[in-house]
Amino acid sequence: MQLGVFLKRFRRKVFISGEKLAKKIGVKRHSLEKWENSGVMPNYQSAIKIEEYFRIKSLKDIPENVLQDCIARELNHSSFNNGEKKLFRLNLKVDKNLFNYLLSIEERINNIEKLLENHKG
Repeated sequence: MQLGVFLKRFRRKVFISGEKLAKKIGVKRHSLEKWENSGVMPNYQSAIKIEEYFRIKSLKDIPENVLQDCIARELNHSSFNNGEKKLFRLNLKVDKNLFNYLLSIEERINNIEKLLENHKG
């Protein structure tokens, strides 16, 4: 799955229009349409704004192959040297693993709190 297809599905899943998302992240609606429909990739700054807006509430919802595709394209079009590219990939994997671990802890805490509430009532 391409990032644009995923972005469109995710945007619809959280019930936000393309026009509203474009405005929130500071781009033209036409740019967002190109990302979603033409396979054009957002630049790094726009990708960060998308992530920040959605707080990609669920990075775990983004298929690994989509993330890897985005990383590969960004690194191929960047001025990083090979050592920096390897370090970037390693940091991203660590960050994603840490993020997923923290999400799983948060989910467990929420489940425990629900059990305690049910037990009290």
